[in-house]
Amino acid sequence: MLLMAALQWRSGANNDESLNRRLQALDFSGTGRVFGLGVMMPLFGAKNLIVYTACLSLIAKERVGAVNSLLAMFAVLLIFSIQMLIPIALYAAVSERAARALASIQNWVLKHNRAISLWVSLVVGLFLFSKGLIDLWLAR
Repeated sequence: MLLMAALQWRSGANNDESLNRRLQALDFSGTGRVFGLGVMMPLFGAKNLIVYTACLSLIAKERVGAVNSLLAMFAVLLIFSIQMLIPIALYAAVSERAARALASIQNWVLKHNRAISLWVSLVVGLFLFSKGLIDLWLAR
């Protein structure tokens, strides 16, 4: 994760033009294709996979029993899927106003995409690095 943060920092400015073309292509895609891409994208994101694996590793290491482990895994899945559940619920509840709000959120995320990726990678990487050092120190 620290390496990903460093690469994100060194990459320079966002590639806005490429990202905008991809988003415009999604706007004109069918519902099935967009749904399929939405399901597949989190599975192949390297940062998501690293963080998810680290969460599951921490749960397994604690040895809290089967029921508590399942509850913790459910909580992790809920946290990872909240980025999709909130916009879907918002759009289902009030579709007219939600479209404007979601467009505003999308514009903000696109504008700050690089900073968000950099800081999330840095914070999670530092957490995992410090956790590893502490575990090594305690294992001596």
